Amino acid sequence: MKRNVLISIFSIIVISLLVSACEKENHRQQTLEVDYKELSNKLTPKAVGEIHSNLSVNVYNKLNEWNLQVPKNGPEIVYDELLIKKQSIQAKFSPEKTRIMYLELFDLNKETLSGWSIHNIEFKRKIDSLFYEDIMHIVDLWLDFDEFESTLSSIITQYSDHYLNENLLSIKAVSISSYEFWKENYPKLAQENIRALPPEEEEKETHPWARSVIGGDIKGAIGGSIFGGLAGALIGANAGTLLSIVECIGFGCE
Repeated sequence: MKRNVLISIFSIIVISLLVSACEKENHRQQTLEVDYKELSNKLTPKAVGEIHSNLSVNVYNKLNEWNLQVPKNGPEIVYDELLIKKQSIQAKFSPEKTRIMYLELFDLNKETLSGWSIHNIEFKRKIDSLFYEDIMHIVDLWLDFDEFESTLSSIITQYSDHYLNENLLSIKAVSISSYEFWKENYPKLAQENIRALPPEEEEKETHPWARSVIGGDIKGAIGGSIFGGLAGALIGANAGTLLSIVECIGFGCE
């Protein structure tokens, strides 16, 4: 009898703990959703693209300031100065909320920074992988900008049933911003610091490291938008480009 009573008490305690844990997790998720909605309300898809472009210029200038010799703590400098401080100012997010979003959405903070890459993050839904691959296909074609934008618009339309419209517009803005900026500027970096393509191939092929940077932008924007709306798309895209470009120029990437 006593044994049955003890088992019943133990079961009640276990169930109570599980319920409490679930309630805490649900509360945490609700709090995060409120934060993302609140922060996303400060943005428009156009603003996401503009802030992304501004930070791309910032990291490009930082590379030139370093004379393309990225110091060992280069990723940490970029994380602190650009991903947190500059981005928070431009997006009107608090630095603390920006840090939380990076950790929650992408498991990125100072502790994980040294081994972190946007390309190590896997999409959980097949549709997201297909969307990413379709956009990267036209990146690989290294089209002129107007043709890229036109083809991208067609792809975006094909996926309109699977994403919120504002998220699609943010992904489009990031993709256009990234492609235009790095198509113009990456060849200059390649000629000075990394393996340059033969002259006859320069306009026909995406440099493999430029592909990695542009792909990082797009993957981050898609992944971030799924859980964090416009705020998540911005956070993901900027982690993709800033850390990918520093990694490629400073340490090499595939």
